[in-house]
Amino acid sequence: MSWQKIFCIVCIGLLFFSMILPITHSIEIDTRGNRKKIELTLNLEKIEYSRCVKEKDGVYAIYDLTYTMENSGNQFFMAIAPPIYVVNHEYPYQVFYHWFEEPPGPRKAFLMYPGWKRTFNHEIKILSNEKEYYSTHGHDFCFDERFFARSIIMLGAYPKAFGGWSWCSNSIVVKYWNNNPCYEPTLSHLLVSTPWRYQLRNVTTDGNCIEYPFVIKNDDLPEILTQRLGWVQEFTVYLSRLTKDIHFILNNESKCFVEDVNNSLHSMTRWVINVCDWFNSLVEDSENISIIEKLFRDYENIANISISGATNISMFHFGKIIPEIWELVNDTNDLNNWIKNKSWEQPITIKGVIKNVRRGETISISCRGKTVTFKDEDDGSRDHVIHYEFMVSSEPVNDKDSYFNPHNCALIIKSDRRIKNIITNGIISRCFSNGTYTDFFSTRDWKLNNIPKSSTANGNNLLQFIIKTIFLIGGAKNDEKNSECNNNSDVFITCGKR
Repeated sequence: MSWQKIFCIVCIGLLFFSMILPITHSIEIDTRGNRKKIELTLNLEKIEYSRCVKEKDGVYAIYDLTYTMENSGNQFFMAIAPPIYVVNHEYPYQVFYHWFEEPPGPRKAFLMYPGWKRTFNHEIKILSNEKEYYSTHGHDFCFDERFFARSIIMLGAYPKAFGGWSWCSNSIVVKYWNNNPCYEPTLSHLLVSTPWRYQLRNVTTDGNCIEYPFVIKNDDLPEILTQRLGWVQEFTVYLSRLTKDIHFILNNESKCFVEDVNNSLHSMTRWVINVCDWFNSLVEDSENISIIEKLFRDYENIANISISGATNISMFHFGKIIPEIWELVNDTNDLNNWIKNKSWEQPITIKGVIKNVRRGETISISCRGKTVTFKDEDDGSRDHVIHYEFMVSSEPVNDKDSYFNPHNCALIIKSDRRIKNIITNGIISRCFSNGTYTDFFSTRDWKLNNIPKSSTANGNNLLQFIIKTIFLIGGAKNDEKNSECNNNSDVFITCGKR
């Protein structure tokens, strides 16, 4: 028998026995008095938004998950990848998402020597729908993507054969956007980017603890997301400046001044908390529009009371108005003027690029009841590219809408030379008033019926090496085209989503 055949038989036997041995988080084996220990260690590497897909039963957000599994014991073992549970810390020990091998069947096995580590990549598919979906489908609304994005997540594996949880050694915050130039924010991404999260900071004066809100502006968001936030992004800047001013005032060295000025600023700090609570209700989709309107109307009176009191207290303690209070005066006036201008009622800018336009082809773009037409030669050059930009009204289109909510800016693009139309998905076509909705299109979008699914290759380096070696011995050859197809295929070496 040739050594190639013997090698193949050994590999097949290895795989067969590996299928029947389960993985465990910790198990000890007594071999002639020597204690052998198998211990599983999980480490979470990444959870990041990938793309949005539309399926028959709803719209889903796809997140990329990377984690490592390590044999921390002193005994090698053959194992199958366990089901991994994504647990949201905001709902303690609540399983937010889990997956198994699909379709049902034996999960693939891998070898784990002492100290060996394996890296796995999975795709997490989470519903990202509007409230109407849940009212007709009966799903639990708290499991929507908006409660997953921007949350602190950890992993846990439950090997049923032995019982007990093996928790991940770390937790990370979900990154709900990516740096892909084709990134399209979902509705949930807009909602969780609103300034509803704040820190309650405190300062102690003679045994008394004074708490105040501190709004931190997220400067890491990509431009395409901050553009869509429109008036919300502007308001976040003002709110952040306001709470920073309060922070510096309440951290003055004079404790007597701090106690007195805190009483004066209490109405303003309470106003900030009430505003953030409204944005939180917006995320939960149970907002009361009249609340934010009243808060904005009441701001000028609240600000005047707080500022006049703070300036008088500053004069009483220091004989002058300290610079921190002057900063608060200026920022308060700026926010008051911004509210009077009603930025949330301003129109929305629609812009982008359409490539591969044919000569003489007329393109019409419709959004929020407005339609405009373009041709390749409109900009004076025949480059088969249309740069479109126009504005649409942010006025509510029905009784359920308001200026304050993100507006549906779905585009309908028609051509007099093509049969199909391009229609963007409503959930990823949202934009707040005074924002900018940007989108790019090409020939691929005209031909696209459904967004293609892509699979994730899992990190079983050992089996991949064995299989590749077998093919190399047999003289198998793959050209560049086949390699590209294999990279996009639905073949999995270890467990994963298909």
